[in-house]
Amino acid sequence: MAGTPTEITCKTCGQCCKNYPFIMMSNTEVERLEATSGLSREVFSHPHNDGHFLLFQENTGCFFLKGDVGSYYCGVYEGRPNICRSYPSTTDQIETCEEKIEEFVTHRIV
Repeated sequence: MAGTPTEITCKTCGQCCKNYPFIMMSNTEVERLEATSGLSREVFSHPHNDGHFLLFQENTGCFFLKGDVGSYYCGVYEGRPNICRSYPSTTDQIETCEEKIEEFVTHRIV
């Protein structure tokens, strides 16, 4: 049975930052990321209709994902997009997170 978002303990596996490549952001979120990162929106996002998609790096995940296997972190944690702030918030996200955590813990090299 899936836990609630407050019951999920982050294992720093980075899977949530690697497996959701279509992060749509509002202009407010993009401005917050610009202020936090010191980068212009052209560097980390792609305009789309009334917002922006967060760019992902090939084979690594979110543009702002930092760290290495087993110890990932958000390079702009204070300015991260709203969807990242609330993750996991749906039943599917919670189940996916728990599955990824189990897989990560099982295969983690210590």
